Amino acid sequence: LYAGDFMKFRCLIGILVGLILCCIPSCLVPEKVKYEVDISLHEPSMIFNETTAALKSPLEIAFSASAAPINFVEQDLSTLITISPAIQGTWSWMSDSYLKFVPKENWTLGTKYKITFNENLFSDNVIVDSSCSFKTVDYKLSMTDAEFFIDPEDTSIKRVTFSLQGNAPFETENISKKILLKLKSRKKIKSVSAGNLENIEKEYSYTISFNENKTIAYIVSEPIPMPQYTSDMNITVESGIKSIFGGTSSTKKTDSVVVPGISDYVNIKRINHSLVKNDEQNYDQIIFIETKGQVSAE
Repeated sequence: LYAGDFMKFRCLIGILVGLILCCIPSCLVPEKVKYEVDISLHEPSMIFNETTAALKSPLEIAFSASAAPINFVEQDLSTLITISPAIQGTWSWMSDSYLKFVPKENWTLGTKYKITFNENLFSDNVIVDSSCSFKTVDYKLSMTDAEFFIDPEDTSIKRVTFSLQGNAPFETENISKKILLKLKSRKKIKSVSAGNLENIEKEYSYTISFNENKTIAYIVSEPIPMPQYTSDMNITVESGIKSIFGGTSSTKKTDSVVVPGISDYVNIKRINHSLVKNDEQNYDQIIFIETKGQVSAE
């Protein structure tokens, strides 16, 4: 063959090879193998200690296998992941199977958050759910430690004390409007104004103090004079106390503390006697009187 004929032959061979490749069925061309990846969501912590007064714990999402694209370190995730309701923060791949969201704002209690992923967030050969969700714990309030308190330094001062404890800081300004302390006699007493027998009731004021992170309120009544008869200090905490982090308002709480009356607070419980040898080796008779309630030696 001459040089010109050889070049024509090479071109003809190239055209034939191209035609053969075009005729190969697409099913014979190997595709990327896709695999399913599961999502494991680690919800942000909603626990407050004595000093913590913020709700900005991170949200973490783990995948059961590698899910990030090759260039995941360089990815801008701000447009690839959305949270609803919206909360400002930063997303980042901690590894090819681990996402982390650090919020700049506080989470809201009792709220369902939905996280939606753009398909470009993941590698092409990954099959993964396009969204996941979680709900933060709701606001809870309880009444604890209600008791009749006698001041150990001055036993004439008697009060009723109790605490309100929430799982998140209070909106402190509305608590004082929700509390009512009312002392009610168990025995009906003749009313001076009405002239008939009735259970006498009296409302008492109180003071409120808080722990450092405002999750506990300590309520102390004004001093309570000893009533004539045993009475009940009825405690009512109306519904509607809120947390600064939202959530459902508290429900109505009630409790009762027994306030002993003069007639039955100090009583003689028992009398015993004993013979005791004195310094002169004679026997003296000693009488022991045990009382209910503290009395002075005079």
